[in-house]
Amino acid sequence: MDLPAYQVPFVGNGIVIAITATVHVLISHGLAIGLVAMIVLAEFVAERRRSAEWRAFARDLTKFAVVVITGVGAVTGVGIWFVTSAISPRAIGSLLRIFFWPWTIEWIVFIAELVILLVYYFTWDAMGCAAEAPRRRRHRLLGIGYLALTVLGAALITGILGFMLTPASWPQDRQFWSAFLNQSYVPQLVLRLLVSVHLGALVAACAALLYRRSRELGRQAMPIFGGIALVSLILLAPTVAWYFSRVPSGARAESVSSVLTSRLAQAPGSFWIANATATGAILLCCAALLLRRHRTAMALSPVALLMAIALTAEFERIREFIRGPCLVPGYMYANQALLAELPLRRQRGLLEGDAWRRVRETIPAELLGTRAESDRAAAFLFGQNCAACHTIGGVNDITTRLAGRSQDGILVILGHAHEMVPFMPPFVGTEEERRLVAGFLHRLTAGEVEMASLSRFVPEAAP
Repeated sequence: MDLPAYQVPFVGNGIVIAITATVHVLISHGLAIGLVAMIVLAEFVAERRRSAEWRAFARDLTKFAVVVITGVGAVTGVGIWFVTSAISPRAIGSLLRIFFWPWTIEWIVFIAELVILLVYYFTWDAMGCAAEAPRRRRHRLLGIGYLALTVLGAALITGILGFMLTPASWPQDRQFWSAFLNQSYVPQLVLRLLVSVHLGALVAACAALLYRRSRELGRQAMPIFGGIALVSLILLAPTVAWYFSRVPSGARAESVSSVLTSRLAQAPGSFWIANATATGAILLCCAALLLRRHRTAMALSPVALLMAIALTAEFERIREFIRGPCLVPGYMYANQALLAELPLRRQRGLLEGDAWRRVRETIPAELLGTRAESDRAAAFLFGQNCAACHTIGGVNDITTRLAGRSQDGILVILGHAHEMVPFMPPFVGTEEERRLVAGFLHRLTAGEVEMASLSRFVPEAAP
C-alpha cells in the first residue's frame, strides 16, 4: 500500500477493469485470432476454387477486422494498462517484476502482429486478388505468419493470467517457471484458442450471410463456418472441464455464485438453465448453417454470436471472481496488501507515515482534529481496504450493505469479514483505524457525513 490508487466513483474499480478487459478479450480472441483465421481460410478456399468472389469476401472482411483490431482492440489493450496502473498499481507492479520478459516479448510480438496485419491488408490488390500465383502464395503466408504470432502472444499472456488464479509453488519458491507454467496454463491456453476459433467462425458466418455481393457465396460458406463453430463448441466442453479440474476446489465452488451474485444465489438452477439455453441457441445456429437453411441461419446467427459473447464474458467473470480475497493467492490480497505484511500493518497501520497522505502522527479519531479531517482519514482507509469491490453511493454500495447496522456491528464485520465472507480480504490496519472506519461507515449509512468534505479519498503526496 505504498502507491497511490485512484478510486472510480459510482461505477467502482472492479467494473471499470472488467469492462475494459472483457471488450479487449472479445476483440483479441474473436477478431484478432479467430476472425483473421477465418479470413486466411477463405483465401485458401478462394485459391482452391479459383473464386474471385471468395477473394473479394476475404478482402472486405479484412478491412473490417483491421479497423476494429487496430482501433478498438489496440486502444482497450493500452486501456487495460492505464486502468490497472491507476486502480491497482501495486498489483501490476508486482506482475511486471515477476513477468518482465514475457510481457516485453509480448509487446514486441504485438507490434509485429499489427505491422503484418496492415501489410496483409494493404497488399490485397498487389498480392491477393489480381496477382499471379506466386504472389498470392506469399500473401497467404503473411496471413499464416500473423496467426502464428497471435498464438505466441496468447501463449505469453495466458501464463500471466493463469498465475493470478493458480500461482502453483511460486509463493514459496519464487521461481519464474513455476509461476509461468502453472497448473492451469495449458488447459487455459487451449480453451482460449478454441474460444477464439468459435467466435471467429460465428462472426465470419454472419458476414457471409449478410454479404450483398454474392448470395451464392453465403450458401457455400454456411457449412464451412458452421462446421468449424460446431466442432470448436463440442471441443470446448471437455476443455472447460479440464480447466476447472486444475482450479483449487475452494475457488471452483464459487463459480456459480460469482455469476449470480448474492441476489440470485438462492436459485443456482438459473445459472445452468441460462447456460443450457445459450448453448442450445448456438447449436441450433450451427445446425442451420450446416443444413444451409438460409433464412433460419440469418435469424439465429446474430443470436448465437451474442450468446457466445455472453458465455465468453461469463468465463472471464468467473475466472476473476473465484480468486476470492486475493489478486494472487498466497501472495497479495484484493486490496493490494501482501499476506506477509499483514501482521506489520496491523501493528503500525496505514495512516501513520503514509507517503501519499497528509495526516497527523496520532491516529484515534478524537485526536485527528476536525470531523472533516477524521472523515477524510477514514475515507482513505475505506478506499485502501474496500474500494476494490465497493463504492459509496454507486455499484455495490457499502451504505446499502451496512444499512441498519449498529456501529459495534460494523466494527465486528470489519474485523471478521474474511471469516464470514470467504471472497473478502481481511481489514488491513490497526484496531484504532478499524474503529475509525466503523464510526465513519455508521455515520455514512445514517446520512451524517458531509460528502463535500471528502474532496479526495487519496490526497496528493506530502512534499
